[in-house]
Amino acid sequence: MTVTAGDVLFFYTDGCVEAENADGDMFGAERLEAALAAAAGQGADQVMVAVESQITRFRSGVELTDDATMMVVKVG
Repeated sequence: MTVTAGDVLFFYTDGCVEAENADGDMFGAERLEAALAAAAGQGADQVMVAVESQITRFRSGVELTDDATMMVVKVG
C-alpha cells in the first residue's frame, strides 16, 4: 500500500464500531465505512466531526460501554 499526499488515514478503537443504540444494535463497520465515504474529500477535522456525529446520532443518548477513540490524519 502506498500513501500519497491528500490521502486520509482513519484510526479507531473497537468502541467506535461496538457503540450500541437503545435496541442493542452495534454501529458496526458498515455504518463506519458509510460515514467515512460520506465525508470523503473533506479535511481531517471535518471527517472527525462527521464520523463522531454519526456515532452520536446512532447511540441516541445511550452511554458508551467502552472507550471510543478516533484519529484522522491527512497526508500532506
